[in-house]
Amino acid sequence: AKLLPPEILARFGRVLEAVEAGGEWPDGLLYAAVPLLPKSGQNAAESGALKQRPITIASIWYRLYASLRYQDLLPWMQQWVDPSLRGGLPGGETRDITVELGLDLEEAAADDAVLFGANIDTSKCYDSQVRAIVFSAAKAMGAPSGLLDAQQRFYQGLQRAFRYGHSLGKWWGSQTSILQGRALSQIWINLIATLWCRVIRWAAPEVTISGFIDDRSLRTRIAEQLQKALDATVRFDAATG
Repeated sequence: AKLLPPEILARFGRVLEAVEAGGEWPDGLLYAAVPLLPKSGQNAAESGALKQRPITIASIWYRLYASLRYQDLLPWMQQWVDPSLRGGLPGGETRDITVELGLDLEEAAADDAVLFGANIDTSKCYDSQVRAIVFSAAKAMGAPSGLLDAQQRFYQGLQRAFRYGHSLGKWWGSQTSILQGRALSQIWINLIATLWCRVIRWAAPEVTISGFIDDRSLRTRIAEQLQKALDATVRFDAATG
């Protein structure tokens, strides 16, 4: 898309402006293949289709749109995103969390104290997102209404089909999930994660939080506080999908 003449890109921009003003999504953007990718260290031929990771590959035009919209919304996200989160943010890296954890462990050892902790790896993080909750929360946080309406209509109309080798399955839609790997999706994940952080701080104020997309961690010197945080996490995850 970057190699296309500016005139074509300008027309593409006008189409998407019309979509956010209430126009229909172009049909070509509402179909996406879902190839099955082997996990790290996995032999695709030996593991079979059911043990591989499905990744939705949206139209290149939607991917470009999502990237541009992420850049537009970044200042808005930075106004509310929890400071303990690192994923989906410029310069955010998992090693930041590793360093913070290491310092907490060193400090606890120096104080001859026990540091209790838990790491939560959210299963099917993107697929489990309830879009009505995500977009309602985004609206409450001040996201542009035209964008949210366009997102809701995009996902309502999105049709996907599994692709395995040279075979393509039947088209299907879904009531939950947001696209994994798209820049705009990182904002929606960070929004839900930020709400989780607020719940934990209310339920267990002595717990330190860290998060990177679908990985969340908790640590504290007080075992009862950790248990309260875990109980609050269970309730939060059940309520949000």
